[in-house]
Amino acid sequence: MFKRWQLSSIEIVLVIVLLAGAIVSFSVFRMNGETEREKTRLEARVRAADLNLKDLEQLTSSSQRSTGKTLPNEAAALAVTNQFLQNAKSANIAITSWDFEYTTVALEARKYAAIKHSVNVQGTTEALISFIEALSHTSVVPAVKKIVITKVEEKENVWQMKLELLIYYSQG
Repeated sequence: MFKRWQLSSIEIVLVIVLLAGAIVSFSVFRMNGETEREKTRLEARVRAADLNLKDLEQLTSSSQRSTGKTLPNEAAALAVTNQFLQNAKSANIAITSWDFEYTTVALEARKYAAIKHSVNVQGTTEALISFIEALSHTSVVPAVKKIVITKVEEKENVWQMKLELLIYYSQG
């Protein structure tokens, strides 16, 4: 009924070359997609850093015009900690860890004193959104350096958010 196919060695080599070409093309296409996603992610990080720099420049120039000072003093920067705690309580989120340290940040050949907060919180989606919105209404608005949100697997509708915040202040 069916005739057996007799393929010559040239035809076999040609089929192998075609299959190898298809595999290479698929791999290259997939790598291009991953490269585009990585490029998009990096561009978003650059835009976020640029926005933080513009916010700092705007804060510096507007406060210089209105008060003659460049940034809030250290006491005002430290006072924001209480506001964070109040915002967390009112948003009904749990603070699982909180570290802060004094640091210096170099932006466009200038160095700025800052307090870096590393905060881990847990709560519902609505609670985390409420907490983030409240950050923009504190007396000294922090610059968000990093934010990572992950699902807490053991609990339903509970998310964990890791934040790195910078609060710039004047040393003088």
